[in-house]
Amino acid sequence: LRDVELAAFPEMKNVPVVILPHLTKICSFSHSPRNTVKGGEALLRIAFAGTLRKKRVQGVFADALHEFVRKSPQLAETLQITFHLARPNPHAEAFIRSLPIHTKITLGCFDDHLDQELVNAHVLMDIEAEEDKPLSLTKVVNYLGYQKPIWAICMPNGTTWELVTKHNLGYYSPLWDCEAILSSLFEICQDWRRGRFSEKCPSAEVLERFGPKAQIEDLLALTMNVGSKSKTSVPVREIPIKDWP
Repeated sequence: LRDVELAAFPEMKNVPVVILPHLTKICSFSHSPRNTVKGGEALLRIAFAGTLRKKRVQGVFADALHEFVRKSPQLAETLQITFHLARPNPHAEAFIRSLPIHTKITLGCFDDHLDQELVNAHVLMDIEAEEDKPLSLTKVVNYLGYQKPIWAICMPNGTTWELVTKHNLGYYSPLWDCEAILSSLFEICQDWRRGRFSEKCPSAEVLERFGPKAQIEDLLALTMNVGSKSKTSVPVREIPIKDWP
């Protein structure tokens, strides 16, 4: 699969990546007590995990947060966005620290600790600038196992947009639309206070469709198809699903 991926996206050669990172058991970590802000009020925790490249950290997101603080300063005090970054990125870190709400940054921590952090978040956020990102690399698919509402700030009608809207996975905002981002944030806050997040979680059908068995079957079929048509075909051995770990 990695050879096929590099044949299509050679620029990824120097980027370490786990093939099918979302093919893991559904996370079942326990929830820790809710963090609170000054005054004892609970925090609404939104989390992002991955690489926050420069083209993703657009000023429009910051503008929406500034407007959110201006319109509802008390509500803004109950919001925390945590960015779990895969690697140090001075531009992203400076951008995050400039945001007018509670933020937290962790670096390179992609293990059970990250799983626990994402389980403890209320909403998982994706900021996606690529419209046609390959499905197997889409963060939304990676997030599904945590069974949380997903907030996708992305290109309309792209891979991420279609996944979230078609399967009712949470909230979505066009990447360049400040008003839409602001509106989604107010909707998230409203659903949080009304205890409605369970209505936005992935359904059992979605979890099964994007689970290990279905994904492996689909990707093996794709690999066989690509390998049979490529001039520099990659040798592929068909392995029955029952023999996979």
